[in-house]
This record gives sequence, C-alpha cells and structure tokens, in this order.
Amino acid sequence: IPNGYLKQAQIYSYLMGVDKFWIVATFLKEEDYIDEQNILYVNEEFHSSLKRSRLTGNEVLVTIAGTIGRAAVNTLSEANVNQAVAVLRVTQRVNPLYMCAFLNSPAGKIQFDKYRHDFGTPNINQTELGHLYIALPEREIQDIIAHNIRDFDEKIKALKQEVEELQMQTDSLVTLFLLGKEKYEEVYNKDRN
Repeated sequence: IPNGYLKQAQIYSYLMGVDKFWIVATFLKEEDYIDEQNILYVNEEFHSSLKRSRLTGNEVLVTIAGTIGRAAVNTLSEANVNQAVAVLRVTQRVNPLYMCAFLNSPAGKIQFDKYRHDFGTPNINQTELGHLYIALPEREIQDIIAHNIRDFDEKIKALKQEVEELQMQTDSLVTLFLLGKEKYEEVYNKDRN
C-alpha cells in the first residue's frame, strides 16, 4: 500500500509544470469522488521520480493523514499523490467503486477510528490500513452494488442541483421583495456581469 511523497519546499518548485495531476487529501470528497476543479499539477520529471505513488486509473485512494478514511476511486488516467493519500491497487476480483463505498460506509469508518492516531495530525499508517477488514462478496454482487451506487450518486447530484436552484430562486424572491422590482433588476443584472 504505497502513499505519496511531499516535502513542502519541493511542491512549490514543481507546481508550475502542468503535465500530471497531483492529488492531495483535500481533493478526496466524502461523495466518493476526486475534486478535479481545484486540482494541482506537477511536471513530468517530478512525476517520473515518484514511481511508487504513480497512478494509472481505477485505484482506490484513501486519506491517511488529517481527515482519516475518506476514499475515492481514481478516475484520472495519469496522476500522482502526496503523502497523506494511500493508493490501494485492486485486482480484477475487486470492483474499485464497491471497495470505495465499503471504506466510506459506517463499517469502514469504525475500522478507521479503531486504528486512528491523534498525536499532532491525525493519521493511520499503511500497516494498519492493511489490517482493515473489507467484506468482499463475489465480483458479480460487487458490480451490482457499484451500479446501484452510480445510480444513487446521479440522483443525489441532480437533487443537489435542484436544491441549489431552488435556493437561488428563494434568494431572488426575498431580494425582489426587499428591493422592489427596479432595484432587484439592477442588482441582478450587475451580479450576472
């Protein structure tokens, strides 16, 4: 179970390159995905020097420092991780999305809490990560569960978007009431530009 490397002084000198994705723990979101909107990059030379933490796609990434036990499936074709992220390379026997969902479930969280160290920055080491029990049904069952998870994630995403739009409409309505139509249109048009 490798994890990435990072010396604080090094990252600043390498961030100017834009060749490869650089994944840090804060990019792994509780909704099982990597936040690609705010992602960092490293140059090819730095990426090549970090062989153990190099990603090729479909790995399960787990935060092991700071926020412990947040898991996501790597959907990027080529990337690298820093030292706060462990890389779980799965075999054909394991559906990465299923494993990710299990690690993010209450059963996974209980185990992360068991091994968690809270001295300074909370962390879990790779040996302890290797001791986690992951219930693995047959691959067919994992695939069904993963398919359902994708469906649920899409529904959740759509509902969140709907909530956001309804909140904007609510805010607009309150603003319209408080400012009056003319002032509202002036503010609304200014915000859009």
